[in-house]
Order: sequence, then structure tokens, then C-alpha cells
Amino acid sequence: GMAVRGDRRWLLAVALLALLGAAAVEGSSKVSRSKVRAKKAAAPEPPVEDEADDGADEDEDAPAGTRVTCYAVKERGGPLEEAEFEYGPELDPKEVELEIHACGIGRADVQLLADEDTELPAVPGREIIGEVVAAGSRVTSVRPGQRVGVGLQMGDANGAVVMSETPVQVGGLANRIRVRSRWAFPVPDALPSEQAAPLMGAGAIAWSHLTRAKLKRKSKVGVIGLSGIGHLAVQFASQMGHQVTVLGGEEDGARADKDGKRLGAEGFVGLGDASAMKALRGKLDLVLCTLDAEDLKALGLKWTDCIRLLKSDAKFCVACESAREVNLPMRALSERRLALQTAASLSRNEAKEMLRFCQQRGVCALTEHEEMSLDAAARGLKRVEDSGVRYRLVLLRSDAMQAYTLARRRLAKGLHIPGLGPLAFPAVALPAGLEKRATGAFNSSASFMSHWAERSRAALHNATQGMQFNGSALTASVQAAVRSVANQSDAMVKQMLQRGKTPSKGKGRKQVGGSIGTLPATVRPPDAAIASSLRKKRAAVAAARAASGKDA
Repeated sequence: GMAVRGDRRWLLAVALLALLGAAAVEGSSKVSRSKVRAKKAAAPEPPVEDEADDGADEDEDAPAGTRVTCYAVKERGGPLEEAEFEYGPELDPKEVELEIHACGIGRADVQLLADEDTELPAVPGREIIGEVVAAGSRVTSVRPGQRVGVGLQMGDANGAVVMSETPVQVGGLANRIRVRSRWAFPVPDALPSEQAAPLMGAGAIAWSHLTRAKLKRKSKVGVIGLSGIGHLAVQFASQMGHQVTVLGGEEDGARADKDGKRLGAEGFVGLGDASAMKALRGKLDLVLCTLDAEDLKALGLKWTDCIRLLKSDAKFCVACESAREVNLPMRALSERRLALQTAASLSRNEAKEMLRFCQQRGVCALTEHEEMSLDAAARGLKRVEDSGVRYRLVLLRSDAMQAYTLARRRLAKGLHIPGLGPLAFPAVALPAGLEKRATGAFNSSASFMSHWAERSRAALHNATQGMQFNGSALTASVQAAVRSVANQSDAMVKQMLQRGKTPSKGKGRKQVGGSIGTLPATVRPPDAAIASSLRKKRAAVAAARAASGKDA
């Protein structure tokens, strides 16, 4: 009882102190409020501001959008000029904003500017590599700080690549761009930006043709024109296990032969070599043509000459970026059941598979690159139009690439937790020994997590895609299992024939005699002696049944 009374005294004392403190705070707040009222009464009234000044303040408080500097063609047939426009202050929930690192230029950009249906002003550049600097609230496929690739020719029924409405038709010759997140694909670290950019345009066309053709391994593929698309098609086809032949003009045959073999082709055939073309006639399973009708006409050829190289039931792929019309002889196609195949873009899953394939097999584009500027962009478009670029031209923004590299190095010193972002080491002074041990522990944890994630991705990929690369081993094992089952079945049928019985039709039932049925080709049919023995057994069984019926 004394202990309880003591606790109550302590509680009363604490409550009394709390009341006194609250009263003191309230009194001081009243004094401070009275002093403030006295100062306001003594101070002169502020001058009345104009409504224009209020509007200016409101504009300053409003959130600002993203200012974009780009290179655009403003009028039909006009030169490339510097332009600016502004994105809105808020991102769409499914949109990402990219800081552009590299942009590839191809014949599709020249065709875009020459097309009468193109809305001007228009910014060229359809092959983009950049860093995600902002992401919408519903974006889960990529995150800020990640390097991604975008091909502006992609898109499907679920939406185009570009979502935001802008006063110009946006492209990659700019400092920033906003795109739909589902069409921004993470680029593997093994692929440099200048080599990865052409994969989003030229690579997408080549990959789409080869994967949708569904060729068997070691099929014979002909690539007409070792250009931006052609040199990537040679790499893809050879790495898929096909036999690739490069076809082109004889003026650069030596260089095409050397480059083609370096990329994986087995040889080069000049389109003007009548004897070589005749020897190749009817030998190819797929022809991928990167030249248009004008290019073929300059070489003295027609579409018919290319079609004659195909076998029956083969595919002819038109993979030229600048082809407007394709006049093909339908009789030549229908007589040998040839299929015409066109493909300009990839689905989302196909694009991710292409980048993974390039990382694993070392496929990359052969490029020339310059610093992105107005003069370099105009000069590059002119070179592409005049066929002065051997493979691909890529314009780089070195300052953005260097900033990304430095940020990656700083990030490497910390630990990245999925969903939470980078976790830097605590900036506190530690003893030298303890700091060394803590740094080692953090690095070991980061290395373990990275290794575990890589192993998980590899295991998942092998589980889902292993049949593509180990098809021969899988087929051999299945055939061995089938042969074993067949041998066991043959032995069982032979044993039943010797006993004059067939497999039971139900559990616990045995049929004496009866129809033997259709036997496998490996089993010798019963001869006359076996058939006579079976007839005698049937007669004996029938007689026994008849006798038992009479006795009953």
C-alpha cells in the first residue's frame, strides 16, 4: 500500500509540473502575440501592388517545363535549323524523359524529310540511346539513371512511341525527348552507345526479318547490299547458325568480301557476275534485299533477278529503308510458292530479345561518329543521301555521356537497392581499420547481389530460351527415348505372338486368340504354322465350351 501511495505522489507531481509548463508557454505566446500586434499597429501600411505584378509573381511560382533544343527542318526542301520547344511541367504516368547520348542517322531520316506526308517542322533521328532522367508515376520497366534505347519507328496498337504533343515532330537530334516507357529498352553495359544506337533502327529491321522467317538451322541466306542493315543482318544470320552469302556491286567487291567474311559470311557474289549468279540460282532459302529499285537499276538488275535465287517455298524480304514502291512479278512468286515479307519494327519482346542476343554473341554496329552539332547533322544527312556512309553514322553528345559515366562511377562506390535507389556509404569519420573493413563488407555485399542477379537472369533465360540453342541435343535425347520404348514394345509383341495372345483390353482380362492387329514394321508377321496353331487352339476352346454347356 505504501508503494502505491508513493507512485501516486510521483504522478501528481509530474502532472503539476506539466500544467505549470503549459501555463508558462501559453503566457509567453500571449506576450509574443501582443508584441506582434503592437509592431503591426506602429508600422506603416505597405504600398498596394499592381495586378500586373501579381500576375508576374504567379507565373514565377508556376512549375516550369523542360526546354528542348533540337535541329529541325521547318519547311519543305529547306535546310536543317536550330529550334526550341518546351514540354509541359508534368510527365504522363506512362512516359519517361530521356537525356539523349547518341542518335543514328540513316536513309529513313532522309526519306522522312522528303516525304510529302511528313508534318513540318520535323526533327530527324530515329535511333536513340539516352539516360532516363524522369519517369511517370506508373512506369515500372525502367528507372531514372538507367541507359535505354528507343526506335521511333516502333509502336503497336497499344500506342505510339511518342505520347506528348509538341509543336514539332520530335526526333533524336535534340538534347531531350519524352517517349512511352514500354518502348524504352534497357541497353546492356557491354554495348557502347555509339554501337547500340543503330540496333534500334537498322538492327530492328534485320532481326525482325530473320526471326519471323523461322528458318531451320544451316539455312542458306543471301544478303543483297552490305549496308547499315546488311552488315547487321550478316552478323545476326551467321550467329543463328545460317550459311550467309553477301551479294553486291563488283566495284567494291574486294572490300565487301573482306568485311563480309569478318562479319561471318561465307563468301561474296557480284550481282553483275552472270556465271556466279547462274550458279546460285534456286539455292537460297531467304533473300534479304537492302537495295531499292533505283539501286538495282544502277547495277543493271531487276527484282526478278533477285527472286530467281530462291528455292521453292522460300522468302523474299524487302529490307530497304528508302523503298517507296516494290514492283514484283507475281507469276514468278506464285509458280514457286514464294512469300514476300516486310518488317519495319519489332514488338517489345522481340526488341528485348535482340539486345540480349547482341550482348551474348558480341553483335554490334560498325559506325562512324561525330559530335552532335548543327553542321555535323546537316553534313551527315547530306552524306547519307549521297550514299557516302559505308555502314552507319552516329552523332554523339559527349557531355551527356561523360556525365552519365561519372554518375555510374559514383554509384559504384555505393550500394544500389532495387526499389530504393543508390545507398551511399555513411559520411562519418571512422578509424582507418574500421573504414576499410566496412568498405570491404559493402563491396562484397554489392558484388554478391550483382552476381546473384546475373545468375538468376541467366538461369531464367536458359530455362525459356535454351531449346533454341540446344535443339540438336534435345532432339537426340528424345529420339533415343523413343527408340528404347519402341524396342520394348516390339519385344512384348513378339512374346505375345509366341504365346498366341494379344495385349489385354482391360485390367485382369485376357483374350485367347483374336485379331493380331497392325504390327510395327520391325516385327515379322506370323507365318502359316503359327496361324494354323492359333486356329487349332480356337477350335479346342470352342469345343470345350460346347461340352460344358451340354453337361449343364
